[in-house]
Amino acid sequence: MSVIGVSNHYGTQGTTRRSELKKGKTVKKKLFVASLAACLVLPACESMHHEENEEHAEKVRLNDLPADVQRTVQEHAGGAKITKITHERESGQELYEVTIKKDGAKQEFKVGPDGKYLGMESQEEERKEKEHEKK
Repeated sequence: MSVIGVSNHYGTQGTTRRSELKKGKTVKKKLFVASLAACLVLPACESMHHEENEEHAEKVRLNDLPADVQRTVQEHAGGAKITKITHERESGQELYEVTIKKDGAKQEFKVGPDGKYLGMESQEEERKEKEHEKK
């Protein structure tokens, strides 16, 4: 009969016990590293997924817009050529982005799904959009 920590007549029990302890520490280290990696990677993946959803824009035609939105687009285009209309989600808000060509210059403005005019797109927003498209 042997007691823990005392070798049997083959001298293997102490070795087996040490290897089991060492194996347990190795498994704990691997679990810790995997957990740490998950904590670092998952927020980055969520951020990328969030950006993809934010940046998704669907091109639409003027005739397909709700009546209130059509009215607002036509009023603010003021006879300028409408070159593009996209339906998108920006900062969690659904909106329509309208691109017009007025006096040879491209201008963009935004309209809410209820037809409310949300304003012209700022030059800073436009710059960020162009940088993102290059990536």
